[in-house]
Amino acid sequence: MTFSNYPSWFVDFFTAENAIELEKPVEEISDSINLLLLKSIRNLESKTPFFLPAYVNGQLYFYGMCPDTKSLNELKNCLYYGLGSSHTSSYEIIKSPDLKFEQPLLFNQSHGVIRFTQVNTDNFKEDTSYIVKTLNEVSARFEEKPNFASVRLRPIGRILRDFFLASREGDGESALAFYNEAKGSGKLSHRNLVGLELQSLAINASWHEILEHKSLPDYLAGIIPTRIYHLLIRALMHVNNLDLTDLSNVDWVGLKPNLADYESFLLSKPRLKEEDKYKEDWEAWSALAVSIGIDKSDIVSFSPGFITEEWVSELFEKIESFIETRNALSIESSRLQALFDSPMSLDVVTQVLDYSKACMPSEVSEIFSWLEELPFEIRQKTKASAPFRKLWSSLEDYIYGSNNEPVIIEESEVVEPTAENPKSSVINSWNDWFKHYANGELINFDLISEWQPCEFDIKSITEAISTSADAESIRNIAPHLLSWLDDNKVVTTSAFWLGLIELIAMDDETSYITLGLMRDLIQGLLNTPHSIEQYSSAIEAFEVVVKVEISRKSLPIIIEFSEMLFDYAIKSPEVVRYPLWNGICQYSITHWSDIDFELQTVLTWLDKHIAPEDKSFDHLMSEDDSSNEDTKVSLKDKLIGISTLTEKAGQRAAEMLQSLFPGVVIKLNHDKVATDKLKNLASSADYFIFCNKSAAHQSYYAVKAINKDIIYCDGKGSSSIIRALTDFIN
Repeated sequence: MTFSNYPSWFVDFFTAENAIELEKPVEEISDSINLLLLKSIRNLESKTPFFLPAYVNGQLYFYGMCPDTKSLNELKNCLYYGLGSSHTSSYEIIKSPDLKFEQPLLFNQSHGVIRFTQVNTDNFKEDTSYIVKTLNEVSARFEEKPNFASVRLRPIGRILRDFFLASREGDGESALAFYNEAKGSGKLSHRNLVGLELQSLAINASWHEILEHKSLPDYLAGIIPTRIYHLLIRALMHVNNLDLTDLSNVDWVGLKPNLADYESFLLSKPRLKEEDKYKEDWEAWSALAVSIGIDKSDIVSFSPGFITEEWVSELFEKIESFIETRNALSIESSRLQALFDSPMSLDVVTQVLDYSKACMPSEVSEIFSWLEELPFEIRQKTKASAPFRKLWSSLEDYIYGSNNEPVIIEESEVVEPTAENPKSSVINSWNDWFKHYANGELINFDLISEWQPCEFDIKSITEAISTSADAESIRNIAPHLLSWLDDNKVVTTSAFWLGLIELIAMDDETSYITLGLMRDLIQGLLNTPHSIEQYSSAIEAFEVVVKVEISRKSLPIIIEFSEMLFDYAIKSPEVVRYPLWNGICQYSITHWSDIDFELQTVLTWLDKHIAPEDKSFDHLMSEDDSSNEDTKVSLKDKLIGISTLTEKAGQRAAEMLQSLFPGVVIKLNHDKVATDKLKNLASSADYFIFCNKSAAHQSYYAVKAINKDIIYCDGKGSSSIIRALTDFIN
């Protein structure tokens, strides 16, 4: 390893107060220090412990490094037994710097380093030689230590965090793996496992398997979480070939008997989110409801404003000739308030408990609170009945968990309650959650969608994050918090985002999917006014996770993040370049043959804009070009249309495609709604690429209705655009 190739943190360690200089001996210190440095340099990129020296004002310091906290503690014990205390001070694990040159070291070794000093005696150089010799022996013993296979169960909260992050990414393979891990943990109830499995099947578009799931009938008999309701509507739509863009070709006669087992499910008030992006789900529910005979007025009254009466009328006109005449069914609207207003009696309680069997998730806490306020006599009679007692208990379990054990309520982890903190009030807002989470208050995450933006105090929540007593709980709830913020468009601050970013980066155990969470958090920061210092801290935090998690599987996320930085002003070019981009380049060069063509193209583009003088990949790309020249498809004079709301990603993709396919014509569209310009481009382009992950759904429906092959992207970055096109033409 040449001097210029040393990691930046390593070079920075030998600066400031540290009198030891790389490749330059210090006369006062034993020559053995140079041998220690050489051995350490060889082990910089390995998992073997290594030691670095520092000489400050006549005092010789030693720093021991290990890849993780467990091995660091093992090394500390080995030093104690190997060196004792006759030549050195006590061995302490430090995580914050006391000297300036320690700062880059601790940033690289965020889990800490061991620091100890040499005791000054008249035999200083001889003592140093003895210490270095012993350190080398300690390292050798670590290298010889056998690897014992062990089975370690991760905490259920971390498994679920990864599951929901994979769901956000649409990564079905990983979601299924995390579901199986959760199943093997033995920490979840059967009902919650069914909910997770249904979600993983939906991500993989396994719609038939969802409806054929052996536990689905029992699952439908209980309270159905909103997210599960959505995927069941989608499953019914896909399995029954319900093409919303061409309703005239639907088998309406055959559809009704296919829905016989789901009539009670469809006759309850629809549990769909009333947001534009779920318009297709609402349209699917409307068509399914019509097919089983639900009255038009009911469909209109229970639907949000974007499902207009005119659209419902057109739906009825299109299919009325296929549906036999019969008495219309009615959706069971909520009788809850009428029951609450009725004179108190055991019969009313019976009706409320019966209603609770299939109530809306948002109604659970209201019903439970009402039951808790019952007069003592009625309460006693109710709980004397085993079926009523079971229903009451199920409502309590839905909100709080069961038997004071750490359980999951509807696909979400709850915190283990303590004996000093019995169940108290229902948490109804983010303010409540951040106030009580460290005290063991439990939460059903399916209710989060009901929380109001007005009860999100950004200042107090930011303070709670920065002074967290239970960082793990905040990390585990982060995917849900991020989704809620996306849905509610809450005004945030850079301090809030940076607090979350640093909290995630400091986690001792991450996974490759954590990089997607970090990307989204940093994008949140970039969308708010922020300082150069905050920008730099965020990039450095991302690099901490990259260093641990970079792999063939995570590289697309890392590249998408690097590309995303160009959608904003790059405030700290040097921080982006060192060590983040250098590390990405080193990994990519080593694994170049394993990286697909689209990612290679984007890597080359990024390198030219981040480190133009390095030309890290030029020699590799030239070799690929010469070998693939005869196999390239010609797109000369072909028109490629690209619709994406991420404008700069579209521009980058256009630039790369024009380089890859000389003579191609590319037109970009960034319209959020179905404009004539968008529809004309979709119709006239030889190849039309629609980035549905970044597009508004108003434009999605217009494009989907066009009778031609549409090329859909699986991501937001330019690599996904290029991949979608090359896969299509090949």
